Amino acid sequence: MTRENTVGSLNPTMWRPLACAMAVARVWQLRVNCEHRIRQTPCLTSQASSDLLRIMLSLTDPVWRDLQGGYRIPYDVSKALIQMEAGKSVWDELWNELHHQGDVGVASYAAIPQLVRISESRGKSDWNLYALAATIEIERHRKINPPLPDWLSSSYRVAWENLVQLALSDLGGKPDELTLRSALSVVALGRGDLKLGSLLNFSESAEIAAFVEENLAWSSLYIDDPSEVSPSEVPESGH
Repeated sequence: MTRENTVGSLNPTMWRPLACAMAVARVWQLRVNCEHRIRQTPCLTSQASSDLLRIMLSLTDPVWRDLQGGYRIPYDVSKALIQMEAGKSVWDELWNELHHQGDVGVASYAAIPQLVRISESRGKSDWNLYALAATIEIERHRKINPPLPDWLSSSYRVAWENLVQLALSDLGGKPDELTLRSALSVVALGRGDLKLGSLLNFSESAEIAAFVEENLAWSSLYIDDPSEVSPSEVPESGH
């Protein structure tokens, strides 16, 4: 049976989780290939942070007042970012204002460098950072959304380079489910794979679970938690 026939025989509603499962495998291989970078770069370098700080839009710049968010009206995201830097959680506001039913604006793009900087300064990241940044980057490519302005392109690019390093660092540990999926999405997007990043960002755990159950008889044939297998039960690889 050809690969095309195998995929074609699946329930159409399962194509998306199938693709997601394949996507996870591809990004995990990328993560393995980058392990030496994870070990050598546990966090952003001071040079990378300095580069971002030097070229990003200052939170005191009056231009923030004129930038539009996801509702196509001006939204001054600098106020929320200042609150975040002071330790307040503003993720709900950012999700609501910077993205709306696939719409994003220049305020959405401009927020990314500051979000990365704040996260780096705290020494820890949040799944919201990865998921929101991934969503904005994906929707930036939607035809109805505004292009990235020239004056913002450098800081946005550097911020994404730094964001990928943060994601790789988190993947080097034991991230929770939301962080794992959103960080994998960031790595894929940062490496230029928009479709793969979209699958990882927008697919739900229930879809993946439904796919492996229907197509792999998961509950019957597999141990759901790999930690349940003791080291003595793992066979030695032959040579």
